[in-house]
Amino acid sequence: MKNILKTIAKISLVFVVGFGLGTGALYSVHKHLTDIPTRAEIQDVENISKGLPEIERETVSLSRNTAIQILSISPETGMLANTSGTYFTADGRYFVVTVMHGLVGPCELTRIVADDEFYDCVQFVRTEHLIDYAIIEIEQIENRKPMRLSRALPKNQQWKSVLSAQNKIFYTGFPNGLGPLTFSGHVIGYNDFDSLYINSYAWGGSSGSGVFSYDGKYIGCILAVDVGKTEYGVDVMENIILVIPGFKVDWASVFEK
Repeated sequence: MKNILKTIAKISLVFVVGFGLGTGALYSVHKHLTDIPTRAEIQDVENISKGLPEIERETVSLSRNTAIQILSISPETGMLANTSGTYFTADGRYFVVTVMHGLVGPCELTRIVADDEFYDCVQFVRTEHLIDYAIIEIEQIENRKPMRLSRALPKNQQWKSVLSAQNKIFYTGFPNGLGPLTFSGHVIGYNDFDSLYINSYAWGGSSGSGVFSYDGKYIGCILAVDVGKTEYGVDVMENIILVIPGFKVDWASVFEK
């Protein structure tokens, strides 16, 4: 009988200790979940991994600060197009550079979106159908740091370095209307039509996104993903992306009044 009582006492003691430890662990976990960051804090454009080298953190900050979404409505069909662009400043004015094929309507039916706020299109400064880019003058975007052309554009032979194979790149855009989403990748080639190839990921809506070299230089804007043909039909290669090099853009047009 005494042995039975001792066994029961031991089991009870183990239960009490186990319950106490479990309750303590639960309290400890709960204590660490009472002050989690808000959605806005997590989504903040400056919430960037501290694991990156400082120069890359600065570039990701530039990419995220300048990434905006463009909504354009066709007056004929009512179709809404979603594309991405890069916010920049020059000569005291504010602009967006993007792809021409993402603009399906006039300036008055085009809106710029940043941080859930809408900004007006002032005018289409330059529209280039053949190369497929456009420069739009817009209102100043609050709480965003625009790209400064004088700092971000490579000069002369610097283009050889930023377009070199395996140069690391970053871009931020709005694929499928989601975002801003920030991607990394590498330069992988250059074709005979003066288009750059990068290895990253892109989908519909990514077009127009600004691509930056790891050191903060503006390389160009995303044009499209590569499309191949197989015996089974079209094969979309969303990890091989065509980029319009920045030196093909007529930046001088932004200084014309």
